[in-house]
Amino acid sequence: MNIQSTNGLRPSQSASPARETSKKKASGTGDSSPASLFGARMMNGSERDMYLKGELPSPKPLQITDPAVFEKDGIDWDSIERCYANPVTLQNADRLEASADHIASIYIAAKHTIQKKYDSQEDKLAENMNRLDTLLAQAKARMASSYKNTVGRFLDSTGNKGLGEAMGDSLPSIIDQKIEDMETYGQEKGFFDKDMDYSFLELALQVGALNAREKGEALISRKEEENDTQREQNGYTIKDLEAAGFMAKAASKMNPNELLLMDDGQLGIHLAIRYMKMAQVMNHSKISEELSAKLLGSFETFLSQYSGGRLAGEKSISAPFSCAIKQYQSTKDIQKAMAQSAAKYLGDSFFSDFLTYRNGNRMSMSTRYNLELSQFAAALQDNNTPELLASIAGTGTHFTASCYA
Repeated sequence: MNIQSTNGLRPSQSASPARETSKKKASGTGDSSPASLFGARMMNGSERDMYLKGELPSPKPLQITDPAVFEKDGIDWDSIERCYANPVTLQNADRLEASADHIASIYIAAKHTIQKKYDSQEDKLAENMNRLDTLLAQAKARMASSYKNTVGRFLDSTGNKGLGEAMGDSLPSIIDQKIEDMETYGQEKGFFDKDMDYSFLELALQVGALNAREKGEALISRKEEENDTQREQNGYTIKDLEAAGFMAKAASKMNPNELLLMDDGQLGIHLAIRYMKMAQVMNHSKISEELSAKLLGSFETFLSQYSGGRLAGEKSISAPFSCAIKQYQSTKDIQKAMAQSAAKYLGDSFFSDFLTYRNGNRMSMSTRYNLELSQFAAALQDNNTPELLASIAGTGTHFTASCYA
């Protein structure tokens, strides 16, 4: 298909009278007085109308600005401010060590970048370090306050008033220790001798901290006596605070509607299993026996509140619960404790009566709970915190659909 140019084919158009008129006005043939152009309030200036009241300011030396002042310092201050503004919530209270490591790695990376950048400019060095130290102080205060208002509030409401506040007060010194460890780690690895910019240095420190957390190790190796001294100085360790955070988070995710169709005996066994799971997590967390007892006391109080007060007020529920807990304390075996209490208070029905569960699965209560406990044990061995939370809170799938058709 031929496409021909249309150049020269468009007829010329003569300007209309109206357009000619508008052109004339636009070209300046209309009124061009200040009032018409800028409004009636525009006034003409004259020697009589324009004058200065008061004395002229004394002249000062002209300040010459060093062009280096306008160069970027290589630090993402906006990112630091955003990170340092994050509070502790019930959603992240079980991952406090990751937050503390992040704060420490940012501080150390920014500190060494500032020191290199302004090595010969004492005023700029002091100014930027003051800015960084101020942000760090605000971050530590915010984390301590928000921990008290979340985890601390849970502990206060479950019989351990003041415990959360004391634990929150230890957070600033814990972060300071993290910063000290991060500094030592960076020196041992030679990071500060290398020509790393802020981002790479912060990343290198973060990776080291992440590897240590995944191995369950400290970033800097210490003797057990040093760990005890640290606990005495700080009051609590980061693991202590995470354990309490884990408990509060699990409690916040539990739904009491799951209890509606349970009879008294099953309810007692069900709540006992929740308690025994939490006890195993606390034991796995390597916290002191004294703190573990306090936290489990809070969790038992919560379970009573969760049941609408029935756990503490009705013997038909409290008896199978107490029997299972007593057996667990002597054997440390959840499945054995569950079976003995169920045999005593629920009889054969717990082991032989088949019930229909979701996805059409049919099994006895004994089989159902044993499958759940097997998955819980695997999650505990793998340090799979999300699965442990789901198992205790009852929000996960604790048996597979293909086991029983």
